[in-house]
Amino acid sequence: MNTLKKLNKKIRPLLVGGAFAICMSSSLYGQHADPFTGKKSAVKASENKAFKASNIHITTEMFSLSMTDAAKLMRETSNDSQRYEKLLKKGTLEKFSTLLVKSGETVAVHDVDEVIYPTEYEPGKVAVGGRTILNKDKKGNYSLQEKKIFEANGLPALPTAFETRNTGDTYYFDFSLDDDGKLFDLKYRYEFPRLLGFSEYGKDESMTKMPKFRTNKVDTTVMGMIGKPVLVNTFKYISKEVNAVPKIWFVMVTVSESEL
Repeated sequence: MNTLKKLNKKIRPLLVGGAFAICMSSSLYGQHADPFTGKKSAVKASENKAFKASNIHITTEMFSLSMTDAAKLMRETSNDSQRYEKLLKKGTLEKFSTLLVKSGETVAVHDVDEVIYPTEYEPGKVAVGGRTILNKDKKGNYSLQEKKIFEANGLPALPTAFETRNTGDTYYFDFSLDDDGKLFDLKYRYEFPRLLGFSEYGKDESMTKMPKFRTNKVDTTVMGMIGKPVLVNTFKYISKEVNAVPKIWFVMVTVSESEL
């Protein structure tokens, strides 16, 4: 009996020490292990001592090139990192924006101007007038000398209903990181309506001016690596200037990590 008690005193510290050593070892690899069964289970990132809290920035850059240079760029490059480097050197940076997000969030950014324009009119009206000149003879009798009908300045078409349209940039992001924090999924939607000018309709007093809009829009989902630019899409940009040569805009998105 005394011999068993002595053995228990020697074995118990050894088991406790062994269990402690196993737990410490497994925590370095971000897993918990049962010291007796050896089964491992994943832990949350916040429980991992190696985990680093960080912010995520989604940066959008838009570069413009001529159609010829845009086609050449796509032929001569094989990945988005190469295209981005070329655009930094040869392209013109047209737009830049960056947004701070958290994984799993859906966010929207609006940078717009309101354009209010009429959609319904009352027709213009023409004012009609005249002039009559009479002659009086010696007996006091009157006779018609001249009668003239003429049109004076009329009333223009009068707007009776209006609409409002936003012009500018609208971004929608639905962002999520994978378990390793190295790859991301990004649902990206972008709208870019612009007011190009006004067109005339009707004639004379019923002449009206209606706005002319152009909208570039993209709605897509992309996958990429943290810190590497991704070419989301291209679109044709037409300037308001008369006889302007269209440009090709490249929309590049970079998701980057910023430690707290």
